Amino acid sequence: MHKYFFLFFSVVILNVHGQESKDIHQILLYKWSKNVPKNGKFEFLKIFDSLPLKIEGINNISINSFKKSTGNFDVIIDMEFSSMETLQQYLWTI
Repeated sequence: MHKYFFLFFSVVILNVHGQESKDIHQILLYKWSKNVPKNGKFEFLKIFDSLPLKIEGINNISINSFKKSTGNFDVIIDMEFSSMETLQQYLWTI
């Protein structure tokens, strides 16, 4: 069995600009290993599509590819949570 590795970087962003929105964003940055096949990338990213159905309070998940990046990352995933508790619940499930 082949193992595929990728670089993972995570940032949590709290909205402090106003009292109206208390959404919390977790930004995930991925760099694929050279030997990860296309279908492996697709299957991995597909996992994120089902998370809002499994964890209440995940408001949105946005997946985008970098055309150019100074950090050499391939994919950015922006996960929007309704509260810090929801983020913690998500972190306990992974």
